Amino acid sequence: MPTYTLASTTRIFYKLEGNPENPLLVLAHGYGSNCSTFDKIFPLLIDRYYILRWDHRGHGQSDAPTGIKYEETLPLYTISQLALDLHEILVGLSLITRSNIYYYGHSMGGMVLLQFMTYFPNICTAVIIGSSTAGDDSGSIIEQVEGIKAGNIILDEEYFKGSTKKGYTRKFAKENPSIIKEEIERKLSMNPLILTVLLENMAYHYDLYQELKNINVPTLILHGGRDQTLHHIFGIKLHDTLPNSLFIKIPKMSHGINYEIPEKVAKHISNFILLHN
Repeated sequence: MPTYTLASTTRIFYKLEGNPENPLLVLAHGYGSNCSTFDKIFPLLIDRYYILRWDHRGHGQSDAPTGIKYEETLPLYTISQLALDLHEILVGLSLITRSNIYYYGHSMGGMVLLQFMTYFPNICTAVIIGSSTAGDDSGSIIEQVEGIKAGNIILDEEYFKGSTKKGYTRKFAKENPSIIKEEIERKLSMNPLILTVLLENMAYHYDLYQELKNINVPTLILHGGRDQTLHHIFGIKLHDTLPNSLFIKIPKMSHGINYEIPEKVAKHISNFILLHN
């Protein structure tokens, strides 16, 4: 099992696959998931790219550090910290000096890459953001956090069943129960404390709209027109904020675009990278 040990001693599971002579493509997964979320699009991209995937700290096969108290765990799981983890991985794996590095992040993974762009724009050749946001000013994440902390929301199988199904079209969820089950199991396998502090950090400590106005990295924004997890209005607002961005709304599609339409996602990624190589 390949792991990279951060300076903090946290071990990060990663996969680095493909031909090293090809352009580097970095794939950042979302909340409560792991790098397997890209299993449907990976085969469609591996012939053209050298692909790095990893499990964020607290997810999948990576270490899940916590503090003794809730307040001590909170700073370990900021979007900022996850972005810094990525930079440390790129440096540690000697990938940082490559002439072109491309990125695709979905949902929370998109948040991580947007934060990464504000820190390290010079090593972002082009970035693709799927079903994500630069800050939740709708209050929906805050509502979840406060509900969990008040004991009104329990992070159990029933809760994750509802939130997971909401991320897909009804037809897909009905026809692919194994995918829904796997996603629920991934979340149930995580420490509820980590899931909660991640949500709190997204709700209260993540707002990049001002910073992104000055970032000129070529960015493609993909968003389902019927996304019930993060409404497509977030994609439009992100497009309005980033000066060098392109927005594509995918009709009749919800949040889980990597599973539902992997061919379309892979095509959008490759076409955008071709424009910026």
